[in-house]
Amino acid sequence: MNIPVNAEDTPAKADDLNSYVTGTYTFTTGSEVLSANTSSAQYIWKPYTLKGKLWWDKNEDGVVDADEPAVENTDIVMNLEDANGNVVGSTSGEEGIIDGHGNFSIRTNTQSTSYSVQGTLPVGVKATKQTGTGDPTVSDADSDFDRTTVKTATFNGFDAAGNAQNVAAGLIKLPELNLTMQMIHVTESPSVFNQNASSENLNNLKPALTYVPVSEDILDSDASGKVTPKQTGLVKDIQVSTANTLGDVVEGKFNAAVYANVLYKNDTAGVTGDAPVDTTPYYPSIDDSNTDRVTVLGAGTMKKTGYRLVGWKDEDGNVYKEKRYFQNRNCEKRILH
Repeated sequence: MNIPVNAEDTPAKADDLNSYVTGTYTFTTGSEVLSANTSSAQYIWKPYTLKGKLWWDKNEDGVVDADEPAVENTDIVMNLEDANGNVVGSTSGEEGIIDGHGNFSIRTNTQSTSYSVQGTLPVGVKATKQTGTGDPTVSDADSDFDRTTVKTATFNGFDAAGNAQNVAAGLIKLPELNLTMQMIHVTESPSVFNQNASSENLNNLKPALTYVPVSEDILDSDASGKVTPKQTGLVKDIQVSTANTLGDVVEGKFNAAVYANVLYKNDTAGVTGDAPVDTTPYYPSIDDSNTDRVTVLGAGTMKKTGYRLVGWKDEDGNVYKEKRYFQNRNCEKRILH
């Protein structure tokens, strides 16, 4: 009696698979026919088991280093595929697991002429440099996964005990862009965008940034992030990118505002004390009509015996009374006396 290893397309469960054979059998010896019942017989087989490990490749070189930590990410899935690309076992099912030390195992009861391992990774995680290009079960000191397909080369099967091991995947986290709204004073020329990127690669903790040049009425900027402000206003969706040592590019966008301030000045004879200070950055924006709306301040600590503040005048003689509003558009700065 033959019991195929892949008796059915049902994956192995937690315990070894058991099969019981019983029934009535007829034996013919010459001209004599005998019938007898067999006692229960238990046939036990073990499924094939694939073992491997996942680690964070901090220096992105595709080689396991002693100080590089194991992966503890349950969002990662490793699938065992047969020669036809069918998934015959997975860490996402009962037949597989990834433990807290980066070790993974997959059990299958499917025979195939060859196998391969394919990974599914969360956003922001990629396979590191592939250094193992042949049979992935030979060594666990390299990284066996193609960076694009996240798949190993094929291996031909399991050993006599039903095991295959040493499959290894070095993983990396992509750099992160730490982008913020940029505020540039209209008189700061030249200026520079103050953005940055971060990486877990100890040899490249702050990867360089590359900007898409901008040429608009509000500002000009170049690929290095150097900025020449021209007038107050808001520029949206300025593009920037960074890359790791393996050439993986991460892209992002940010907004930049060129702003001006309103300056209050005490230059009146006989008036003591200080004029108020307004540090608000004012700039026109089509998204928010309040970004250039100025509320006129009071006298601050200024005093003059027998007088009270009626209002402020700008260079053109326009009068601004306390708590009134005006729009501070398209000017370097506005000085109120």
